[in-house]
Amino acid sequence: MFQHDCKENAEQGCLQRGVLQPECESAEIISEDWLDVTEETTLWEAVVSWVQHCREDRLHHLPSILPHIRFNLLTSDDMAVILKHPLVREDPGRSVIRNVLKETSNVNMKRRVGSDTVEMALLFIERTREMVWMNPREGKYIRHHYDISPITATVTSDNDIFILAEDSRESYALCKYSHLENKWERKSLVHRDDRDDDTHFDFLMEIDGQLFYLMMSSSVVVLKRYNQHTNRWQNCSTPPHDELLSDWCVAVPCNQHIYLFTIDYLDGTDLQCYDPRTDQWCSKTPPPPSDDIQGHSAVAMGTEIFCTDVNFETTMVYNTESDRWQELQGWPDRGIGDLNGTPSLFVMENRLHILVAILRDSKGTEVTHLTYVYDKSADGWRDLNVALRDEKCYAHGYLQYPVARVYFSHLEGV
Repeated sequence: MFQHDCKENAEQGCLQRGVLQPECESAEIISEDWLDVTEETTLWEAVVSWVQHCREDRLHHLPSILPHIRFNLLTSDDMAVILKHPLVREDPGRSVIRNVLKETSNVNMKRRVGSDTVEMALLFIERTREMVWMNPREGKYIRHHYDISPITATVTSDNDIFILAEDSRESYALCKYSHLENKWERKSLVHRDDRDDDTHFDFLMEIDGQLFYLMMSSSVVVLKRYNQHTNRWQNCSTPPHDELLSDWCVAVPCNQHIYLFTIDYLDGTDLQCYDPRTDQWCSKTPPPPSDDIQGHSAVAMGTEIFCTDVNFETTMVYNTESDRWQELQGWPDRGIGDLNGTPSLFVMENRLHILVAILRDSKGTEVTHLTYVYDKSADGWRDLNVALRDEKCYAHGYLQYPVARVYFSHLEGV
């Protein structure tokens, strides 16, 4: 939920848990436009839970609370379900609650902020301060210029978007996205340990509400944990560096752990796992040998990690609970053009997607970005038949695109 964008107080937390607490001013809370709920049924369910928690003391409050639920926004099917609910059928006033429902369903009350949300991926355009929000399935692409140069990003379980951005030669700036204002707020600085090394990989990740910054280069491996209460970073343990000298790496948070894939073109792929609770690393089973090095792009979905090679010829899935790998189908459309850069995996609407850049001419000046979604039942990739065209090169590979619910009207400037 967008806790800080909507309203920073304990009352909203009560709604997020689905239970209104006795000390909350219930009617005042549910009358607010800023509530981040996608459907009014969420508020009805919260009120029901609140009443049932102490039925005898709270049932008589329903007639004063219900008028603030925007029943006019519900479908006829939703209303039918509510009218059949035991709280309505067993109304001690026999008609009080039912009358309130009928009266408020005819009142023209506007939609809340949360009902305008759309799940979108955030793409960073290389060498610029522009970003593109996209939802390929709905054909929505919105470009914005922000006064920051992003390095890496993550989305938290609370739907907060954080990025590390260029600040100076000595530090990165940790910035948080304001959903309502469509801008980035600077939160903290983190020291850069890579300034003397040209080749390095940066990752920002969240685990159990905590942010982690991992940087790896040919000479340094750094892992830091961010404390939001003290606004400070602290060092964490790192895997044995001698074992991790590599040509490529990618880090993925999954199942309350961090998984670090390191790729050496001579020695193959290694997989290390970090447990934040013990601050320790251990080795895991790397992907099986292949003609192409696996893991150039990786993303987590549930308790699994999906990886693909640089040519999108093979896709592998790693089960973090069983420590086992399984091979999936690769790219089905190899005849439509040459790949430009490493394909990028991302998860949207709980489905695995991949963005590939295709060169349309021999000079490499015309590039089309295509999006495919993985069909698990058919074990194959399906083209969404939408193309994102741009003369500039989008970042690919180890940089994972953050996917979050955003206020679409605010992106459009409405």
